[in-house]
Amino acid sequence: MVIGLHNIIKGGLDAKDAAPFSEAQYSSDAHYTHYDNFGELALGAMAHYLFGHVAATAAITNDTAFLTYMNAKNPANGAAIASKLKDAIISMSDSEALAIVEQVLGQDADRAKDQDNNELAPDQKQNLAWMAGDIIYLQVKLKEPTVTVSVGAAGQKSAPSSTDVTEQIYNLKITLS
Repeated sequence: MVIGLHNIIKGGLDAKDAAPFSEAQYSSDAHYTHYDNFGELALGAMAHYLFGHVAATAAITNDTAFLTYMNAKNPANGAAIASKLKDAIISMSDSEALAIVEQVLGQDADRAKDQDNNELAPDQKQNLAWMAGDIIYLQVKLKEPTVTVSVGAAGQKSAPSSTDVTEQIYNLKITLS
């Protein structure tokens, strides 16, 4: 699962419907709305919030380290988004998992045909069959810095504190093939 999710966030991403990429100044140019990986999308979002444009990444001097961190597979080396998404999926409560199964089976009950639990094994869990064309949405929160400029004040010499950020939520739409 982690490899599959990692390949998705390292694959081409279309951000035309996500903030800030959906703004009029970006929407007509695929260069500003399509990214090779989630790290580039996150870097573009940071550039927008810091400098007013998603392509203003040249001003970010640690851009390579940022991309490496965001696209890392292993939590010891970086964000490990795919690993964290997998952990979130696996740690879902039974009621959260049931809600997803009810949505899927509500659209196509044939997936569970001849697989239902019965009175002989009422607590035995069944795998949910995923099929080509299924659409899965995953939510990723990206924290954006809140920047304050004060006249006459000393410049900030370090990264913003974790309390000086707001969250931007990205919903990844994955269509299975």
